[in-house]
Amino acid sequence: MSCSLGDTVVRNWRVKSFVAALLGAVAVVPAFAADMAMPKKAPVIAPAPVARWAGFYIGVHAGYGWGDPDAVVDPSSAPLPTGTITAFAPGSSFTLSNRPKGWLGGLQLGYNWQFDRLVAGIEADASFAGLKDTADGSFINTYNLNGDATRTVGTASLETKVDALGTLRGRLGYAIAPTLLPYATGGLAWGYVKNTVTVSGGHYDIGGGLPGTLIGSFSNSSTSSDWLLGYSVGGGFDWAIDPRWSLRAEYLYINLSGKTHTSVVPGIASTSTAIDMSIARVALNYKFAP
Repeated sequence: MSCSLGDTVVRNWRVKSFVAALLGAVAVVPAFAADMAMPKKAPVIAPAPVARWAGFYIGVHAGYGWGDPDAVVDPSSAPLPTGTITAFAPGSSFTLSNRPKGWLGGLQLGYNWQFDRLVAGIEADASFAGLKDTADGSFINTYNLNGDATRTVGTASLETKVDALGTLRGRLGYAIAPTLLPYATGGLAWGYVKNTVTVSGGHYDIGGGLPGTLIGSFSNSSTSSDWLLGYSVGGGFDWAIDPRWSLRAEYLYINLSGKTHTSVVPGIASTSTAIDMSIARVALNYKFAP
């Protein structure tokens, strides 16, 4: 009887131990299963969208420009005093070249077509300009007037103004970044160029020595104004600051085929309104379709 009781106690203890071990194993399985779960995939980051450049746009610009027209001075044709002229020795001819420079500003209007990152477009612009410069030079003609030693001391000046200019150009660019568009451009150019030449001076009797006695003076001027055509090439960068607005930095070289004016005033052989200009400017554009 005692043996049967002991066997029963032992069996009960073994059953309880087995149940406890089984419950512990059941509790461990979910944690182990969680540890064995597949790792999560890293989120896919979509590439930043390329700005949409297609469509009409309008904007304003401002910049700085400089150029180089000229005038040929011929002292032999400068005014002389009335009387008998002998032993005439004119000064050497020379060219006046100035560098008109100054600020400009205006409007531009354009349209772009976009093919993925490639952008092609056309643009027209017009600027009011304040490019201006004056060049001066002097000359001396010597001769005998009615048998007396005489000389003419003169000054020639060329003043050039560029009051307006504009272009009609094609553009081709490639968006190297989501909002950055470098481009090249080229096409027609026009401008309004005005030259004013002045020749003035005095006639001096130098029989008694230099500087001589003033016996007469003169001053003549003439202005020629031309609307000119030519070409323009250049390049720049557009930067989209939001879907509608963009900033621009641009350089343009403009060559205007001018007109040559001869015998404009005594002392000036010719003037030319032809001009080469360099334009550096910034712009702000608004695109109508985002």
